[in-house]
Amino acid sequence: MVFKANLGFRNVSMAMTVLCGECKIERAPSHEICVQWALKVGFYKLSVPKKREDGQWIWIVDHAVKAGADKCLIVLGIKLDQIKGRRDLTLSLDDVAPLGVISMRVSNGKTVNEEFEKLAAKTGIPKALVIDHGSDLRSGAKKFCRKHSGLLLFYDIVHKIALVIASRIKNNSRWQAFTVAAARTKKELQLTGFHRLAPPNQRSKARWLNVDVLTDWAVKCLDGADRCLYTLPAQLQWLHDYRGEITLWKQYTEVARATRDLVRKHGYGKSAGEMLEGCLIKMDTSNRLVEDFACELIDFVNQESAQIKTSIRMIGTTEIIESAIGWFKSLLGDTHWSQTGLGRLRLALAGRLGGIDMPTVEQSLYTVKTSDVDCWLATANAA
Repeated sequence: MVFKANLGFRNVSMAMTVLCGECKIERAPSHEICVQWALKVGFYKLSVPKKREDGQWIWIVDHAVKAGADKCLIVLGIKLDQIKGRRDLTLSLDDVAPLGVISMRVSNGKTVNEEFEKLAAKTGIPKALVIDHGSDLRSGAKKFCRKHSGLLLFYDIVHKIALVIASRIKNNSRWQAFTVAAARTKKELQLTGFHRLAPPNQRSKARWLNVDVLTDWAVKCLDGADRCLYTLPAQLQWLHDYRGEITLWKQYTEVARATRDLVRKHGYGKSAGEMLEGCLIKMDTSNRLVEDFACELIDFVNQESAQIKTSIRMIGTTEIIESAIGWFKSLLGDTHWSQTGLGRLRLALAGRLGGIDMPTVEQSLYTVKTSDVDCWLATANAA
């Protein structure tokens, strides 16, 4: 229920208490027992021996930072055989195996490379790594690739798009003024009859600088007013002054989404750039700025794909790690665990990955001791 129904540990315990009261099961575990079971499943998945095969894995790597001084290096793996012949390379949490959930008090190129070498000793040298361009990850990945010839290194398309968008609008005075006006208007409309027209929240760490959510909102407001569905209140009249920019930003967003979706589905490969060009040519890129934006993304996809000399396709995004972290945050909820870093429940995160079935659960509970979990956590916390 924790892994498949996304219920918290206390909710699982209460649900099983109800079943016990209805004589459906003999006894109900406490929430702490439920936690221990989840940790054992995660430990089992991380520690079960992997067949050592060079050139068979794609590693998807990113850092997770919840709270505190530690970073957590997350390495997920998928074998080439798993994606061979698939029409759609969009990954689910069940598709990827947890290869490493590694606490790192110090994270730099040297330490990241060392962790990669430890993992490679267990799984074999991977065929490819997919990373963002965080300085420590990039440095460690390049060291690792230099040592192992034939190892490919790919840059996550979503991070690349974010950098290209930021280079165009982050320091643009009109965009800055627009975001300030949107934040002010949200407060002004919050307790009025027009609250449904209020701008969305602006996330401080939004990858695309909130361009997508803000322009979607602005386009919807102006479209409704243009079609006489409603009259914009006085607090939103300033939107009319940004019609030209909103159109431009919307086109940026559409090109960005199309690029992300194509690489997510088809990955990097020999025909990826051509497919992307064919997709974007159908869109409105008449504005020279939008055309330049689209061309830069096509050139990037071609550049990454040029590394691949055969007909295979490669995963082009690390989004699956973000999905895993999203599940993990949902599991933590508003508990004290959510304020104390990743903590011991990082093992539960490993347990959610790679699918779950009764044989795996049985093997985990029968073969993993509580002392095994405690030892793993003590070692991880001391790293």
